[in-house]
Amino acid sequence: MSNGSSCDVDVVIAGGGPAGSTTASFLRRQGRSVVVLEREQFPRFHIGESLLPCAGGIWDELGLRDEMHARFIVKPAARFIHEESQSEFTYYFEHAIR
Repeated sequence: MSNGSSCDVDVVIAGGGPAGSTTASFLRRQGRSVVVLEREQFPRFHIGESLLPCAGGIWDELGLRDEMHARFIVKPAARFIHEESQSEFTYYFEHAIR
């Protein structure tokens, strides 16, 4: 949109990352008109640390589980290392996509 233009929508979402695009998808399925505003260009390199296995139910609802499985590596765990003490903790994901 250029300055001075307008459009009527039910919802405007700031950010087209995982949360914004998922919210937009669910709202569209409910019949809402949605505009997603995003300053980045996609696709882009991004780590995706927020896409944890507990999101699997949402992927199922959106019909994306097969696509996620085909495009991304399995992440069975995450390891956290304390910067000062160098102590380590590994958190294993019981429901990792396999």
